[in-house]
Amino acid sequence: MAAALLVAGCRDSSVGPPPRKLSPEQQRRVEAHLLKGKPSPSQPADFTLGGGRLRFLGSDVSPSPAARGQQVRVTHYFEVLEPLDKSWKLFVHVQGADRAGILVNADHVPVEGLWPTDKWAKGQVVEDAYSVTVPQGAPEKLVGYVGFYRFDDRLPVDQRAGHDGANRIPAFRLEVSGDEQALPTYRAPRRKAEIAIDGALEDEGWKGVPSTGAFLRTHDGATARYRTEAKLVWDDEALYVAFDSEDEDVWAKLEKDDDPIYGEEVVEVFLDADADGRTYNELQVSPRGVRFDAYFPARRQGMDLGWSSGMQSAV
Repeated sequence: MAAALLVAGCRDSSVGPPPRKLSPEQQRRVEAHLLKGKPSPSQPADFTLGGGRLRFLGSDVSPSPAARGQQVRVTHYFEVLEPLDKSWKLFVHVQGADRAGILVNADHVPVEGLWPTDKWAKGQVVEDAYSVTVPQGAPEKLVGYVGFYRFDDRLPVDQRAGHDGANRIPAFRLEVSGDEQALPTYRAPRRKAEIAIDGALEDEGWKGVPSTGAFLRTHDGATARYRTEAKLVWDDEALYVAFDSEDEDVWAKLEKDDDPIYGEEVVEVFLDADADGRTYNELQVSPRGVRFDAYFPARRQGMDLGWSSGMQSAV
């Protein structure tokens, strides 16, 4: 099945770059996260990363246990053994302890987006805290994996026992209370009229097609600052996906198909056709109309740009 995407505006929901110069208030917030001594986390650890440059000391999670739909505060502690010469983002993957598939993705620049790793100094103990919302469909036991990434690279974890084989440290565990609820489902109807791939959503084929509703932020379930919603229909030859996105500052620089446009503003579709929770195809379109499509044998691993969706798109 081919895929045809119609796009009207784009918005990148990832955390943006940290400010070049901190305000006095921002500096005070950073200093509050630079600890004077080593902490005693409730879920301690002792693993090093990057060839002995960082030591992961463990995590605190509050409240624990937590109810589905409840916001949880997660805190990680890192000791800087040697400076890092690059800025790495912290990735956070929360999933069922005995299930494949990530339920919450909370990637971010450390310390409220204010203190990237290339500013971390030798001897510092850095406290990084953020909030996530326990998904309504979460199982009774969750595990949170953390690590550092830069584009397609991950900072290696030095001890084999400290990671899952993909440089993800099982940093915290969380018991979940309350009744498990099913995740929301969108049922795409069959196409009833013609659809032109022109970026406009006024064709007869889109009339009466239900919207997904406004997208939510993946890391905490809150309403996004800018509204994005989608509609989907299908026929025997294609899946049609239409995005409608608000954005007061649309931008994109890359110009060639399969360029790494995922670092800019894009809309994305992930297709797990065999529902195995592992392998998937990823399709993206930028505001310039640049397309990206790839096959992945595992989440963010083994990217195969040789696979082509044959999609048509317009902005």
